[in-house]
Amino acid sequence: PSLFFFIIIFKFLLRKIEIFRTNKKIITLFKSSKKEDLISLEDVALSMESSHLNDSVWVKYSDLVNRYPLFKEVAEKQLLKTGHFLQKEDSLSLYLVLVKEVLRRNQVAPKSYITPTIKQMILHQRKKRLLRTIEETLVDDAQKNKQFEIY
Repeated sequence: PSLFFFIIIFKFLLRKIEIFRTNKKIITLFKSSKKEDLISLEDVALSMESSHLNDSVWVKYSDLVNRYPLFKEVAEKQLLKTGHFLQKEDSLSLYLVLVKEVLRRNQVAPKSYITPTIKQMILHQRKKRLLRTIEETLVDDAQKNKQFEIY
């Protein structure tokens, strides 16, 4: 699995691909970066099988591929280009992906992406410190009360 991280705006489409073919406006709205177009697209998104229109959330490439297996067929190099638009269809659906930004391994991750991980690490360290303190207190109390033996 790849370790790429990227911001992606994507939309997974209607049950009947014919509906999409008759409405090219959706593709135009999808490609647009105007706020008004995004609002219009969000209204239409309710009729979609699945959608992700929040293009400020960093997502792992592997999570995208695992959630939507169709993208296993698309080469990473093709999909992971900043500003790349991909339109792919199968027998029932049309998939649209617009890659906004790609960060590769060893590049600085955005704060919004790493904050939850850092919080978990800090909490884990605090828990370990608390457990160590409790253990030391119990051992000290046991030694003072002569309820502790070393074998």
